[in-house]
Amino acid sequence: MALARSLKENSTAAVGRPVAATGWGGIGKTELATEFVHRYGRFFRGGVFWLSAEDEDTLRSQVAECGAQWCLDLWRHGEPQSQQENINAVWEAWQEPVPRLIVLDNCENADVLHRWRPSNGEARVLVTSRRNTWPPGVEVTQHTLGTLARAQSIALLRRGRPDLSANDANLDAIADALGDLPIALRLTADYLEDCHPLKAGQPEQYLADLRAYSVLDHPALQGEQTPETVQEKGVAQSFWLSLSRLDTDRDTDALAREMLTRAACFAPGESIPGGVLRATAPNDAGEKTVHDALNRLAALGLLERQAEDAWQMHRLVARFAWRTATEGETAQAAGEDALKRKAYEINQGGLPAPFVPLQPHVDHAAVEAEKRGAPANAGWLFTELGYHAHMVAAHGAARAHYQRALDNAQQAYGPEHSHVAACLNNLGSVAQDEGDLPAARDYFERALAIDENTHGPDHPMVATRLNNLGSLAYYEGGLLAARRYLERALAIDENTHGPDDPHVARDRNNLGCVAWAEGDLPAARQYFERALRVWAEKLSPDHPDTNTARDNLRAAGGTPDV
Repeated sequence: MALARSLKENSTAAVGRPVAATGWGGIGKTELATEFVHRYGRFFRGGVFWLSAEDEDTLRSQVAECGAQWCLDLWRHGEPQSQQENINAVWEAWQEPVPRLIVLDNCENADVLHRWRPSNGEARVLVTSRRNTWPPGVEVTQHTLGTLARAQSIALLRRGRPDLSANDANLDAIADALGDLPIALRLTADYLEDCHPLKAGQPEQYLADLRAYSVLDHPALQGEQTPETVQEKGVAQSFWLSLSRLDTDRDTDALAREMLTRAACFAPGESIPGGVLRATAPNDAGEKTVHDALNRLAALGLLERQAEDAWQMHRLVARFAWRTATEGETAQAAGEDALKRKAYEINQGGLPAPFVPLQPHVDHAAVEAEKRGAPANAGWLFTELGYHAHMVAAHGAARAHYQRALDNAQQAYGPEHSHVAACLNNLGSVAQDEGDLPAARDYFERALAIDENTHGPDHPMVATRLNNLGSLAYYEGGLLAARRYLERALAIDENTHGPDDPHVARDRNNLGCVAWAEGDLPAARQYFERALRVWAEKLSPDHPDTNTARDNLRAAGGTPDV
């Protein structure tokens, strides 16, 4: 076992480094420590001392009691006179050259660990904690516990129900809904076993009930409350213990509470790019305060830091955060805005790969924006999803996303708005790529009519619509019509942007294709050369548009020099 290896390796040092089992609430840290003590406690000749480190006053009392006869038996020659004397005596005993194991359960405060770990002797310290980051100066060998593998989750669900098949799709769906979180799976397994004779104890019915509830509200996940404990043992209570440690009178903790809700607005269980998450913070929050707030959530086990500046929130933590939110709609709007900006920035770069980590979050946010009655945001987000799908030639997905964008834009702005024209234009582009040229023409002409009516005949958006109609006419073989559309687009773009703009390069590249089809190769090469020069300078030498112009120039008999 990894914990045993770490404690053994650390025992070679003069002062053993604490070993910490960390992870989300409900991940099974205390259970793991209990199993470790059960298996290996006998090897610690000086005994095992299990202490709750949630509250330091309680911890002091527990340490003082460790000197009693049933533990260290330090008082056989009379009782010390104060709690502090008891603590001093225990502390001195722990630093003797005797193997002892001290378990600090639920130790979330790094200062508590620093103060209460022995500084000498052969005692070893095992910590359970929600925090997955430790401040400088607190040396810890950390073992972060993850969720269970799906096969392990299903095996746990079948623990008391061997009659259930390991291939039961309902068990797989239950594990997925619970995010493979051990405490949720264990409570569910107990429920399925207890309700075995009942309909409610059948996986299909349990799954239906789980979906009917708000997951955390299902009776199976509530746990029990007994006279011996004042804390519920349910899943939500495990998260409440972490949340209750936030002191909202402190700026960092108050912002951490807000950022918890904002993180819950992203796709549950998916890795969240750090820059996008930070961008959801209130405008008056300083960069360092946002950084500290996220680290605070990580220290409480409500958010997990990942490599490459990314964060992750367990899906049940996300549900919990959302149901306890005080400004949910504000947080959701902030998440949607941050995703809109980042998705647009990435898609305008013309490369599909950077969008992939963002895709599940944009998809999730688009659907949620639609649900909450925010059609403007939903339309923008579905547009970015469609743009990416179109970029990777997933035409069916692109068309579906663009259609939802159009529906939302019409709801938000009415049928004659420029945003509606943009959505029609996007649908036309997909129809053209799919070979449905009549449908493409209809979309493009509707978009042109809206923008001419909205902006006037010489607006840059009109140039974009003309460009698309010109390209369509080219594919249809109408070279004369294509040239008229494209020359008008070029005139508008040159007047608006100047001669060295990527939009102008686009128009020239398309006119080069028309000249080539007409057999005028010198004119075609001239158009391609000028487009290549601008795209290479304004975009990059390796941008897809630059490569398109380069390939066209070679095909027309030219020699690219960039």
